[in-house]
Amino acid sequence: MLSRLKVVYILLFIWINSSTIKSQEYKHTSINMETGKNLKQVINAFDTKSIIGLGEGTHGTKEFNDVRIALIKELVNKGYKTIIFENAFGDTYFFNQELNSEVPLSIVMQNNLLSIWQTDEVKNFLTWIRLYNQKHSDKITLYGADFNYVSNAIKILQQQLGSNNEDINKDLLRLKEIGNIQDSIWNKQNDKNFKIDMNTLIENGNEGYELTQKIDAFTKQNPMKSSKPSLELALANCTYAFSTFYAAKKKTEEKSRDELMANMISKIQEEKKKVIIWAHSAHISFQFPYNVTDLAMGGYLKQHYGDKYYALGTLTAKGTYSATLDRIDTKNNSFKSYTLNPIVEKSWEYYFSQNKDTMFFVDLHQNSNLKKLLKMKFIGYGPEREDSYTKDINISDFFDGIIFIKNTSAAVHTL
Repeated sequence: MLSRLKVVYILLFIWINSSTIKSQEYKHTSINMETGKNLKQVINAFDTKSIIGLGEGTHGTKEFNDVRIALIKELVNKGYKTIIFENAFGDTYFFNQELNSEVPLSIVMQNNLLSIWQTDEVKNFLTWIRLYNQKHSDKITLYGADFNYVSNAIKILQQQLGSNNEDINKDLLRLKEIGNIQDSIWNKQNDKNFKIDMNTLIENGNEGYELTQKIDAFTKQNPMKSSKPSLELALANCTYAFSTFYAAKKKTEEKSRDELMANMISKIQEEKKKVIIWAHSAHISFQFPYNVTDLAMGGYLKQHYGDKYYALGTLTAKGTYSATLDRIDTKNNSFKSYTLNPIVEKSWEYYFSQNKDTMFFVDLHQNSNLKKLLKMKFIGYGPEREDSYTKDINISDFFDGIIFIKNTSAAVHTL
């Protein structure tokens, strides 16, 4: 009996120590959201960075929202007053205007933000921004990098190019019609009875692209002195929104959504020196998760900014998340809570879950010896799928750092 106890004790000792080794073979900083413990140590990793990507491993995790909001509040004090959302540029432009108004915030969010961002956490954050801007002359400004909706970008052109030039006004009216058609088709794709006429869509988008180029040429010949940055950004966004259809019509190679969003961010950053990006981890990462030969948005930003860009990913091991069964992300998707599937053993989520800390930060630049090849999970706005994991990857090929939260819960959609 004594010898058996010795064996059990020895095995238990080995197991405890092997677990400790697993959690200590990388440097990490424990985080406590209730007390704010060590959040400033995460902020220190961003020192000297011009552009910071704050990612989310799912589009529907409350704690991913909470930790990014806490970090942004600290970063605002360090001069990061520009936040770029994974949201349509034109929609976010008018959202930013109404954010600094008396319009009820729920209405502003429903009209201008994708439903993945229409959560209680984000609403509370935007309430904080509204109050901050009321008290400070150097205001926080919101931008959008995406182009799934284009009508409001065209509205900016109409507002800023309102002139006596009959031809341009006629072109702008036609461009608005084209944009409305494209936005309408985007929304209708969640109707199971709706069938896309691709030929009509391509012709419509191609005309939109050519009209945008014509209007762009007009602005270059007649330079505008007022509101020029937003005008140029709106023109670029319209170009990107229609470029896929132009490429399909002309049978030329099209640029990826991630490359175009990176281009959009770079144009915004030219005017605003310190920028924060709020987007899915799959976008702020360096490589596209399911085809590592393709760059993600963060990869293009890393090429452009080098060490001035920092990508922070977020991972979790268990809990719940919100998702929609709709095929397309719109401003009126319906979300509900789902339970995360058990993590697979040979994954980064499982590896980090062996740590005794429930929430921690890992700066991968301080962990150059972390050379494991493991799978990693990415969940978008839909329910988790069997192929939600990548192939075996080195996590430092995707991010500069990660925040791991062992147990998470679904984002709250109550607007």
